[in-house]
Amino acid sequence: MITHDYLTPDIYASFNCLCGSCRSTCCAGLEITISLGDWNRLETASCTSDLRRRLDNTIKPANYPDKVRYAVLCHGWDGKCRLLDSDGLCAVQKELGETAMNGTCRYYPRSMRSRYGYQAATANSCEATIGLLMKKEEPLSFVRRKLSFEVAGEEPEAVFPGKAAFGVMQSSAIRILQNRGFSLKDRFIHLGQYISRISGPLSARDDAQLMKAAEIIPYHKPTASCADTEAVMMKLAEAFSEDGDIFAEYLGKASVGVSSAGLKASAGRLYELVPLYQRHFEQITVNHVFYSLWPLESKLMNAEQAYIALCAAFLLLFFAEAGCAGEGGDPDTVFTDIAAAAFRNIENSNFDERAAALLIGLGFNTAEKAGALISGLPL
Repeated sequence: MITHDYLTPDIYASFNCLCGSCRSTCCAGLEITISLGDWNRLETASCTSDLRRRLDNTIKPANYPDKVRYAVLCHGWDGKCRLLDSDGLCAVQKELGETAMNGTCRYYPRSMRSRYGYQAATANSCEATIGLLMKKEEPLSFVRRKLSFEVAGEEPEAVFPGKAAFGVMQSSAIRILQNRGFSLKDRFIHLGQYISRISGPLSARDDAQLMKAAEIIPYHKPTASCADTEAVMMKLAEAFSEDGDIFAEYLGKASVGVSSAGLKASAGRLYELVPLYQRHFEQITVNHVFYSLWPLESKLMNAEQAYIALCAAFLLLFFAEAGCAGEGGDPDTVFTDIAAAAFRNIENSNFDERAAALLIGLGFNTAEKAGALISGLPL
């Protein structure tokens, strides 16, 4: 058991799993790994013969197993975990209790991070998290809580940048995104300008210079609007709509909607359905930045490439929600479900690498150029 004071978003303590009422369960689609300790506990658990049969048919050794990723829970033909009952509940939890579940299932979407100091958050890939963020009026704030996690081990502490430098960078990025004196797209542009400022010291691995640069937040630098934003969004959507997941299905529907109505008209329908769209999107973006240790833990990319990937995620999510808004519905359908599906892809795949590579290949290879794409949005 690992216990520390963790820095957490203020919604963390309010999180509760939706269990059987969840529309898009985490038991479907995602690969679920279990540790050696969890495997030993489940293999020796005293349970009914039916649950034992299901466990034996579900738990398989991982490729290149280690003590953290020792085995995986296999899905059935329908893409759902074989331990998921028809009522949406876990057979292990129902029969043996929550403490018998493996760590991934017990804690998801909650996380623990220790590379740059102790942090914990709940992931946007969970619709319950999105629901909490949508209800929140004030900007997301962060508080320390004593938390305990029964996990196989902690992440190794980062050598560079130091914890102080990372803390300043992440705090500054969040302050930029939460400055409601500017439109949402202007905040994204300002964030790109900030990333451009700190990229040099980051690449030089100069902690002292990084601390100086990280504390300065630039504003009001104009960015030329890009006339190709809609065309680029269509190309991104085309690339990711071939993935065969839930978000890909939304992107396919959105492409039809935007093609027939145009991006501006589609955005207008979105704002009618979700009047607080900018506030909601601010909250989920800030939560993702905190949860993912952005911009330093973005799939082996540098900070500028991480910003380009974040812009691609923003563009695709806006495109999906605007393009699907024409089908009507309510905020839960048009915002919550699509956002959760998007972040399931973003958080659990090589989305960042692919998205950044796509934009860079189209010529948007700097933070300034990626910001120009954002400036072309009808926000």
